[in-house]
Amino acid sequence: SSTRRTRIRRVEHSKGKEIMAMPQRKAQATDTWLTPRRILDPLGEFDLDPASPIENRDWVGANKTYTELEDGLVQRWDGRVWLNPPYGRGIDKWMRKMAEHAKNGGTGIAFIFARTDTSYWHEYIFPIAKGALFLAGRTKFFDSNGVEGKHAAPAPSVLIAYTHHDLDTLEKSGINGKVVKF
Repeated sequence: SSTRRTRIRRVEHSKGKEIMAMPQRKAQATDTWLTPRRILDPLGEFDLDPASPIENRDWVGANKTYTELEDGLVQRWDGRVWLNPPYGRGIDKWMRKMAEHAKNGGTGIAFIFARTDTSYWHEYIFPIAKGALFLAGRTKFFDSNGVEGKHAAPAPSVLIAYTHHDLDTLEKSGINGKVVKF
């Protein structure tokens, strides 16, 4: 029989007292995770993907892409933007840039974790976006070679619409989840 071992990370209070233990997965070999086609395809065409992976920059099919080599945060964003930013520290900068794009008349959809408790949701999403599609279940992303990952994402995902047209696209997409208007 095989025994599955789970590493446990101990979370400690600032005074050194253990407050909870959390199971941990093995570290991933890559930080590049591509959006599944079943999510991208119903959303239509995009003019720009400003956070495209170096390894597969044409995955989204946007007319223009920026990778980390071009630093999409410092580039001009035009037209309809697809934003699947690098997750983790710094995501707030990407969401601020998307909010600025929308405030200046730009359109687009962002794809991030549904961590509505974070400050960037309250500063750059709720006040500016028109709504969101909270996906049912957890998303299985694809690696840079287009192979589906073995594990689902560690958090629920959401598609955020920055115009009424993009919100209408989400409502008609057929993607399993719940649309919420802001």
